[in-house]
Formats: sequence, structure tokens, C-alpha cells
Amino acid sequence: MSKSREKQKKQNLKSLKEIIYVLVEGRTGNKSETTYFNCINRSLTNKVIKPTTKKNNISREMYRTKKDNTYKVVVCDTDINGTHSLETFTSELQSYIKNGYTVYISNTSWETWIACHFKNLLPNDYDKTEEWYSSHENIWQDNNVIKKAIQKSNKVCDRFALPHGISTSDDLQTFIREYEDCNNQPFTMIGFLMQSII
Repeated sequence: MSKSREKQKKQNLKSLKEIIYVLVEGRTGNKSETTYFNCINRSLTNKVIKPTTKKNNISREMYRTKKDNTYKVVVCDTDINGTHSLETFTSELQSYIKNGYTVYISNTSWETWIACHFKNLLPNDYDKTEEWYSSHENIWQDNNVIKKAIQKSNKVCDRFALPHGISTSDDLQTFIREYEDCNNQPFTMIGFLMQSII
């Protein structure tokens, strides 16, 4: 096969891959969410994950490529009564939905999802200082570990009757209604996102 044909074949295969833009809510910088999704991306064959902390990056690239097989999602923390009030948080979610994002929430922080890889979810039972949080980056590429994390996190969401992601006004109303019963419990919807990726 000539080099030009081989190059064209690679480009065609690349264009067929699903592209998932992951907007990491919060301040810019070296975020663990971005590191995690970049690690996952290395093991994928039919999808590409592009994490970013800047919404404009997603808008520009989607406009430039104009591909049909693209999806955009947001991963965010509740942190209600920390940096958010419920009213402010609801308003942010409504904005994302209006702009075509599906939102995946962790209560109260992203570390809830990381914890699912190592233990069952219990209130106040993990934090960033634990050894496994910073020293097991290679495990993010182990699908068996990720599948177990998915089972743990999804089971908690289903127990609280939480939506599997928030992409409609009905999803948002369900979340707000059920959140009152589980706002002191760790939960994360990231498992449902990962279920669609791996």
C-alpha cells in the first residue's frame, strides 16, 4: 500500500471514531479529572475523549470539524453550600442542558468516583491524602477495575433513584427532587458516562 493510501486509510478510521468532549467544571489547571480521562483515552480504539476546562475549546472544535459522531458532556461536583447554593447550581445545570450538554454529577467531589475504584462508598471515608489516590494512575487503564467502579457507583445512584445523567429538564427535576434525600451521601453519575465509553 502506498504511503498516501495508508495515510488516507488512517484518516478515514480516525473520522469514524466517536469524539466525546468532556468539560471539567471548575478552575483551570492540572486537574485530576483531566488526568483521569487522558489515561482512559490511551486504551480506547473506537472513541476519543477530549477533556478540557474551557467550554470555548469545545465550541470551536465542534464548529471546525462539523462531525455527526460527537458528544459533549460535563463532569462537575455538587459542593452545595460550599461554592454553590442549590439555586446557583440548578441555574448552571439549566445552562448546560440548554447548550446540548449531558451533565454527570459527583457528590460532593470528583474524588467520589476515584474512591469507587478502591472501596465501597461511605460518607467521609476518603480524601485526596489517601495513598491510593495519587499512586495508582496505571489502574485507570484496567477495564476490570473500572467496571467494578461502575457497578458500585451505579448501584448507589439507583438506590437513590437519581438520573443516569442530566440532559433534559425532566432529568434535572428528578435530580433536584431526589437530592434532598441523599445530599449527605457520596454518589456519582460518572459510572454511567464510563459505561458508554469503555
